Amino acid sequence: MRASALAVCGLLLLAVLPSHQLLHRGVAPAARRSAVHATHTPPSARASVCVWEGARRATVRAMNTPSAGASALDEAREVREAKEAEGADGDAPRGVAVVGYRAPPEKRTWAPFTYSSPRERREASRRFARELAVRHGKAPDDPLPPLPPVRIALLGGPSGGKGTLAPMISAAFRARVLGVGQLLRGEIRAGTVRGQQASDTMASGELLPDALVLTVLKETISRSRDVFANGWLLDGFPRTVEQAITIVGDTQNASVGLRPDCVIVVERPDELIREFALGRMMDAATGAIYHPDYAPAPAEAMSRLVWRIDDTPAVVDMRIRDHNTRIEPIINAFEQAGVPVVRFDNARSELTTFAELAAFVEQVALDKLERMGGREAFRASVLGPRAASAFQNSNQGSAVTVSLDETDVAPICRLDESEEECILRYYTPKPNGQYSEPEKVESKLDSESLQFYELTARLAREAAAAAVAKATEDPLLEAVRRCNRFDRREYVPVLVDEAVVGWVSCDLVEQLEPQLALGALVELVQREAASTPSRLGNVAVRLAPKAFGPVSRSNTIAALVEDLVTDGTIPAAKVRNEMQDVWPVAGQRSGLSRAAAAAAGGQPLLRMERAATIFFGVPTMGAHVNGFVQDEETGRPKGVWIGKRSMSKATYPGLLDQMVAGGQPAGLSFTENMRKECAEEASLPPSVVASAVPTGLVSYCYGTRKGLSTKALVTFDLRMPPDLVPFNADGEVDEFVLMSVEEAVNSIRTCLPLWKPNAALVMIDFALRHGFITCDLPEYEELARGLRASGFLGDAEFGGRFRL
Repeated sequence: MRASALAVCGLLLLAVLPSHQLLHRGVAPAARRSAVHATHTPPSARASVCVWEGARRATVRAMNTPSAGASALDEAREVREAKEAEGADGDAPRGVAVVGYRAPPEKRTWAPFTYSSPRERREASRRFARELAVRHGKAPDDPLPPLPPVRIALLGGPSGGKGTLAPMISAAFRARVLGVGQLLRGEIRAGTVRGQQASDTMASGELLPDALVLTVLKETISRSRDVFANGWLLDGFPRTVEQAITIVGDTQNASVGLRPDCVIVVERPDELIREFALGRMMDAATGAIYHPDYAPAPAEAMSRLVWRIDDTPAVVDMRIRDHNTRIEPIINAFEQAGVPVVRFDNARSELTTFAELAAFVEQVALDKLERMGGREAFRASVLGPRAASAFQNSNQGSAVTVSLDETDVAPICRLDESEEECILRYYTPKPNGQYSEPEKVESKLDSESLQFYELTARLAREAAAAAVAKATEDPLLEAVRRCNRFDRREYVPVLVDEAVVGWVSCDLVEQLEPQLALGALVELVQREAASTPSRLGNVAVRLAPKAFGPVSRSNTIAALVEDLVTDGTIPAAKVRNEMQDVWPVAGQRSGLSRAAAAAAGGQPLLRMERAATIFFGVPTMGAHVNGFVQDEETGRPKGVWIGKRSMSKATYPGLLDQMVAGGQPAGLSFTENMRKECAEEASLPPSVVASAVPTGLVSYCYGTRKGLSTKALVTFDLRMPPDLVPFNADGEVDEFVLMSVEEAVNSIRTCLPLWKPNAALVMIDFALRHGFITCDLPEYEELARGLRASGFLGDAEFGGRFRL
């Protein structure tokens, strides 16, 4: 779902907010230069630019100050005007409505066609994903994807349409798009050692070593569980037969290997490639690509159109010759290795090409499923035998529920519905207090029509506006409350010696009966009376009761985790051999505090497999960075950068998040982790990251089937230069948006389902700290307390006012 986060939210804001200055929304591929910045937009145009067309990547929004990118736009216009006057390599001049080249009639071997709109492409991908689930019997509550993840290599010539088709395939199959050039650009801008090496090599005119390129790809795949869960798509790689031979032999580790399951080759006649390459133009403010014949630009974008200075006949012909020389040996290498390869004609509508290649990928996935032994074998490999059995029982009337990643707050939107449908369902109550279903709208119009989208968006806008108007308390409270829901009676404390380190569910305590009876790995102990005991009484579970010291305890708990993996409690597929430090819970009345433990030797009490922490309620840490642009006159934040998570993410795909956010790994300080995440997620230069300021901590507790999810997020504020746009290289972020702080806060009120739950908390915290939510708000105290909810867990009362 969620092919364009905030597409409906922009409309909602117009309905429920007073008129105020709206900020530019933009994404930052390197080709966009620094021209992706705000320009003044007349009031009459605001209604049209408030809808965020995801494939356009950005819309021009008004700012209080002159555009920081104006000089870059002026420079771009000068280049365009000079080329119009002089022509390209002596050819006829190009213009915004004049093609740079049109093939002679006798060489035009293809039928006329034009590209569809970005929304039509997104809808085609979403429609295919819906139909895929239906074809393969995926129930709405089944957490398993319809088919196993597929690894794809997408090849094609210059201007062959790969850039248009790759996002469509990614949306249909949730595969992560990986581009070598984009990954290296990110490292170069982030100033990494490898980025500097790549920059020096390219500056000298030499080709990058295959070892460097392959290492970048493998490291990106290995550090992302999303890629493991949903597969990947290599965009335009391999480029040489040597690279192809290397990756087809890379089968030692299936989880991080580079051998694809299939290869897609998109082809166009050379003359059509020339027409595309010599006629394509880019909107300097949004990054959208247009062509006078195949993708005409809207009137409002005409004055901003520019083109690449190296799109000349000589350069394009060289690219064509190079591709034609290289492609056949690459294809032969894959075919000889037994990798399925199919060529697709792309001299036609991209929707037609997509339909054919999506059917091919579906068949590849079906073949993979058959080799695995069928859907239930696939389920067991992902969820583990116990969880797979639990899901089967749930279909037979059991109340057991299963989730692929039930470790945090449940999302509101479903993957099979659009943002508009989700907003409408969420904000339209039924008479019984529940929410309406999208079918209420689908009966009125063809669900694939533009009129259906417009109707759904209007109804969603009206429903959200009505909900906000009728609310008896600030809707921001729901963003906080939904992250702090759990039942104290269902959990008991987890101890290391006498220090509380987490909370385990009563169900798991009962399941641990064999280990508790032996008393070597874990033991059950009596605790002093509490005002709200668990349903098992005033008891606690002590880990590694006979072990002493961090190493001995860690080894003991590793044996316990192994038992839980063996019996299927912890899915084997979730075990990544990533360790997390386990510290005493901060704020507890008894036992060591983390600070005291650190002062005593700087070591955690033990280290535990990350996949096991949710089962024992061990608090997990993270770092979130609020990237903001400052108003030079007032000194206050004027805008805040928001990232839209990729649909290939295993958790919260397509939702809004901070500019930078990531979990806290063992062995790194919070500041070191923040710097690492800034480089990986936003490609920020070290000189910019150095100005980040730690601002506190946001925490919350949420009850899940697996255990009590307790999260603590260290927050940083990072003042961004006005001419710097975040740029994601590894495909984890679809795009970045610069919003006013007021707009961001009010979007939580009116579009809460489109926000990643803990990102909404961090945004509220930012607004509180900077005075955008005033202390005169009646709900101010509860908001402020709710942002530090896990601090209550150190108290004997265990949960304070947020306990259900």
